[in-house]
Amino acid sequence: MVKEEINNQSQEADNITSFGYASFFITITKGFFLGIGTYMMFKISRVDTYMAAIMGAIASIITIAILYFIKTHSQNKDIIDLNKSLFGKVIGTILNIILCVTLLFLVILVLQNISQFVKIQYMPDTQVNYIRLLFLIPITYAAGKSIGIISRISQLVFFCNLAMLIASLIGLLPEIQINNLYPILKDGAMPPLSSAIIYFVLYSFPILLLTIIPNTKIIKSKHSKWKVILVFIYASFVLCSRILVAILILGEEVLSIYRFPEYVMLKMASLFEIIERMENTLAIQYLFDVIMFCIFALYFIVTFLKKKIKGEKKEKILPYILALVIFIVLNVMFKGSMLGYQLIENYIIPIVLVGIFVPMIITLLGTIVKAIKDKVMTLKQATS
Repeated sequence: MVKEEINNQSQEADNITSFGYASFFITITKGFFLGIGTYMMFKISRVDTYMAAIMGAIASIITIAILYFIKTHSQNKDIIDLNKSLFGKVIGTILNIILCVTLLFLVILVLQNISQFVKIQYMPDTQVNYIRLLFLIPITYAAGKSIGIISRISQLVFFCNLAMLIASLIGLLPEIQINNLYPILKDGAMPPLSSAIIYFVLYSFPILLLTIIPNTKIIKSKHSKWKVILVFIYASFVLCSRILVAILILGEEVLSIYRFPEYVMLKMASLFEIIERMENTLAIQYLFDVIMFCIFALYFIVTFLKKKIKGEKKEKILPYILALVIFIVLNVMFKGSMLGYQLIENYIIPIVLVGIFVPMIITLLGTIVKAIKDKVMTLKQATS
């Protein structure tokens, strides 16, 4: 009886509320914008970047539709088991390995980026390895927990970031200059379109990672779909407002100078001219974005490895082995900050497209084919 009660409690702890699931649509999707997505977009489309963000947000509805279709026809399996079911053990495992290796590399890139941000803005006299460890320790610990616990962390981050967003907008409103939006489309429509693709790719691919959560672990309610839609709209508002406010405050000339313009604009924030120098506190929301993405990405990889490596003791140390691999690669590959920036700017979009979108599209096609076959079988049985 005691064991059954413990098992029931652990199963309940592993479940996710509909809001906990919806919260992932904002908490894990913004990690690649600070110093990466926004920097690349501002570099291409300058003051027209807000148009690109709006177009990218609208295009991201396609990704949500893909996620919804895959999860609807997943037979309550996560993406790891679904790929094996659709394509067999060999091809399914290859697809899963491509996803996991890509995610591991993306975690390395985003940790390198945020470590440099913290070193430059917060801790200039501190060794970068110390900063990396400060991030890796909580990320590794959380990634080894159940998805239910991770969803609770996500909800906490959601509300913390909401409070900091409100404080940021209130503090920055007096500094806004509408004239900074001009000239509109000075270089034509192509730069905003190119930036929209960057927004779409970097915002959309983390959404597809939610396929790692089986439907059986999500506690659905009457308004589950609406919660996802509302959080998606809110996430789009957060990113678009972040970009628009940066343009309105900094202007075209300043935007192209700094790698982290979102942080630079926060230096001008003050609450009612009483509380000033708020940038270091308000910028914590950017750190939360990266931490949540890394936690979820490592959880994705750990889930795959747990299906390959059996044994409770071995499963517990998997996140720490991954953390060690990440730490070693960071030290071997990124002895200088410039190499990380060059890799990010030149290869981040192709890496995400090939390593995340292509396997997910293959899974989508597999689910479509299976859904058609099941429908044909049902019709045959009905007519026979």
